[in-house]
Amino acid sequence: MSKTSTPRPAPPHPTDAEQPTPCALFPSCDPGGEIGRVLAGRHSGWPTAKDTILAWMVALPQRIDPAHAARALLAVDQSRRRAPESRFAIEVIALLVEIAALPRERLAAVLSRRRRRP
Repeated sequence: MSKTSTPRPAPPHPTDAEQPTPCALFPSCDPGGEIGRVLAGRHSGWPTAKDTILAWMVALPQRIDPAHAARALLAVDQSRRRAPESRFAIEVIALLVEIAALPRERLAAVLSRRRRRP
């Protein structure tokens, strides 16, 4: 009996030409390295997938749109596909897919709160 993996949904494409600077390079999309550790099969240091995503979003520079960054991280993960992921990694990926699909208006509140941070 062969094992088949369920294909992941493709990251959504941006629709607004005036979105914040897209994240073109993987390292700048993951400034704390949290997501990279999870995608590489290592523990992020945070107790839950949501905590990992929150730490990642807080660490993103203000000029980087979280939806663009999430799409870049998902693209890198898809290009590196290897052994099955942990449940933790699957949860993080699912949250990244949700963030990547969010319209700019939904992320505006998060982005404005990050800008008020000292």
